Amino acid sequence: MALYSNMVVYGGGALLSHNTEVDTTLSADDQDVETIPLGYDGVSPSPEKRTISCTNVVPVSGFEVDLEAKFMAREEIEMKLQQIGSGKSCVSKGTLRSVNMRGGVGATMTLSFEFTGTPGIFK
Repeated sequence: MALYSNMVVYGGGALLSHNTEVDTTLSADDQDVETIPLGYDGVSPSPEKRTISCTNVVPVSGFEVDLEAKFMAREEIEMKLQQIGSGKSCVSKGTLRSVNMRGGVGATMTLSFEFTGTPGIFK
């Protein structure tokens, strides 16, 4: 039987221990270069960035980091993603783009956020 890995998230130096889902993308907005005589002729590179989206459950005692305050202050924060199996990690510094809380009848309260930052890579 094979074992498969997962990933944990640190936000502002704290382990987000109630995280249930994480999604991350390393991207750039490179533009195609096309000319009349040559047609497609390559790309014009643009800056790279890492985006991170997380969903977390919220304990009665509250969440580890006050993400709403950091969002409102547009505070630069450091996010660290760590693969549990390999131990590889990635660090990105940036800002929160959105913070969302959701609750409902018979549902666990969740806090989700979107982050955009520097293009750290897993190593």
